[in-house]
Amino acid sequence: MVREQALLSRYYPEKTLLKFQEIISSFSKKPRLAIVAGSGWGEIVEGELINEFSYSSLGIPFFTEVEGHAGKLRLLKKNNLTFLLFSGRLHLYQGYSFFEATLPVLFSRLAGVEAIILTNSAGSLSFSLPPGSVVLIDDQVDLTFYPDPILFSPPFFDKEIQEIFKKVGKEEGITLNQGVYVGVLGPSFETPAEVRFLSRFGDMVGMSTVKEAKLASLLGLRIGGISLVTNWGAGMSSSFLHHQEVLQTAASLQPLLHRLFSSFLEEWGKNANRS
Repeated sequence: MVREQALLSRYYPEKTLLKFQEIISSFSKKPRLAIVAGSGWGEIVEGELINEFSYSSLGIPFFTEVEGHAGKLRLLKKNNLTFLLFSGRLHLYQGYSFFEATLPVLFSRLAGVEAIILTNSAGSLSFSLPPGSVVLIDDQVDLTFYPDPILFSPPFFDKEIQEIFKKVGKEEGITLNQGVYVGVLGPSFETPAEVRFLSRFGDMVGMSTVKEAKLASLLGLRIGGISLVTNWGAGMSSSFLHHQEVLQTAASLQPLLHRLFSSFLEEWGKNANRS
């Protein structure tokens, strides 16, 4: 942790670290898990509310909201598991820096969580993943062309987390695919030519996650990643792409995803209590 503290002190303002530590010290229970909710995911994860904070009260500069991102942190409890839920994320294309876009990961590490689940909505790059598919991320490709300020080892998506999702998915009758997530800068959807290019590297494409996964890995967090495929990539269908389609698809699948995460949290809580 000494190396990590030196790293954090170098790259993050002292007032940010102190603010985070002040908020964390007020928690009545230590969280064991963090979840970052992407577009359309904010209402899927539920639990008994312990505390709620706006991003602005945490000192997170959430100055441009994207529809589907509430900009709130909730400390929740489900059964015997206490966890963090970040409803909304900061994107590089909004003008945030690497370190601003990854502030939820920093907060999670300072709060002492063991693992972080990164969710997102993504476009399909494969005809085997139609809209409505739920995909466990087993690897990623960073094509944001946004330079990393730190030398990272490759992020690894935790196999045990994947196995728990598979187990509860099978129990709930939910088909879970696996695939490679390609992260791009955005904010526009890709052209048909870009989709054909990107399909050589991965199975779904989005505008988040890859930087968060890198920092989480560096800070020693176990990482789970899960994508909801909300639309075909451009050129794969005749429909016109728009952000509302993303939200509509996510909304239609809320009951299914709610069951998936409810069962996952119950199973993760059992494992956490045994450790």
